[in-house]
Amino acid sequence: MTIDLKEFIITGHINGIKPGISKDKFLFQHPQPDAFNSDPEDFLTNDVTISPNIWTYGDIEFHLNKEGILFMIWCDHIGDFYGKLKGGQSIDLHRWFLEENTTIGCIELIEILNHENLDFSRSDNLMKTL
Repeated sequence: MTIDLKEFIITGHINGIKPGISKDKFLFQHPQPDAFNSDPEDFLTNDVTISPNIWTYGDIEFHLNKEGILFMIWCDHIGDFYGKLKGGQSIDLHRWFLEENTTIGCIELIEILNHENLDFSRSDNLMKTL
């Protein structure tokens, strides 16, 4: 599987994988994850007792609800002290502006997004909105 960070930021999906897709359709299109937080015996069944059920491919996380529907694509690690963003065993990860940069400043990121004519909003403190 290939994940293109630029495509994901622009379209909100990865190779047709986007929130709302079922676990079965996900697995039909992509290999088994590197790791998941539910019981391995429950992986291919609909008997998932943990919610969210998180499947990881390297640093990329796919969060599924109890019904086996993808509701979030997430990543906790965008470089920093972990090194480059990793795609795991079965993902060819195209890191876009993070390919050479493991750290990037806010102004530099805004310039990159503006160069691509991407709409975005900026929040200086996300905790204020919670």
